[in-house]
Amino acid sequence: MNKGYIAIIISVIISLALIISTFTLSSAIKSINKDTTIGVTGSAQEDIKSDYATWNGTFSTTAVVAKGGYAKLVSDKVLVSDYLKSLDVKDAEISFSSINSYPIYKRDYNNNPSNEIEGYTLSQTVTVKSINVDLVDKVSRNATDLINQDVNFSSEPAAFYCKDLSKRKIEMIGKATKDCKDRAENIVKNSGGKLGSIISAKTGVFQITPQNSTEISDYGVNDTTSIDKQITAVVKCTFSVN
Repeated sequence: MNKGYIAIIISVIISLALIISTFTLSSAIKSINKDTTIGVTGSAQEDIKSDYATWNGTFSTTAVVAKGGYAKLVSDKVLVSDYLKSLDVKDAEISFSSINSYPIYKRDYNNNPSNEIEGYTLSQTVTVKSINVDLVDKVSRNATDLINQDVNFSSEPAAFYCKDLSKRKIEMIGKATKDCKDRAENIVKNSGGKLGSIISAKTGVFQITPQNSTEISDYGVNDTTSIDKQITAVVKCTFSVN
């Protein structure tokens, strides 16, 4: 075989190798482009005000005879009811629990309880529920003034709620999804690509926190301590890239 013929064969082989490698590379690029995705997390926040509040207070007394304690509690209930009404709480917003009675047992020299009853502790809980959240807040802060009327009274912190968050949650998820798309478009655009359609979307935990709070939780935060709140929705989206 002469040298010219060998050179022709080598040239053909090299050309075929280049064609095959070019085709393979082109196919790989198409495959990568086709399968390229981008995952982005978006969020939306909004300040809201509670529209419903509840509060509990407890008044109690001790007596040697249960009947005497009961009479004192009935008298205290009138004082509690009158006090709340003086703050403009409506009758329909006030409710009282049943009276709880517990025996008090004498203790021996070692401070261990005996079987002998020396008196009774009686207590009753009053609850206020209202859409007037500012009024309930005021009641929770001032109700211990009843102590000045010889009522053994303790007040719990008020709890504040947003009654219907379902519609707002949907709106917030929509805003968070749009934020996802905007973020993804900016990233892809700056990389010289073009954002395709959404492939998947997963909502994160819906957070309800006091305004300006940095509190977050994997299980969600549902603040009931503040009148003014901030709601946060988080969505994780995956988009195709063209």
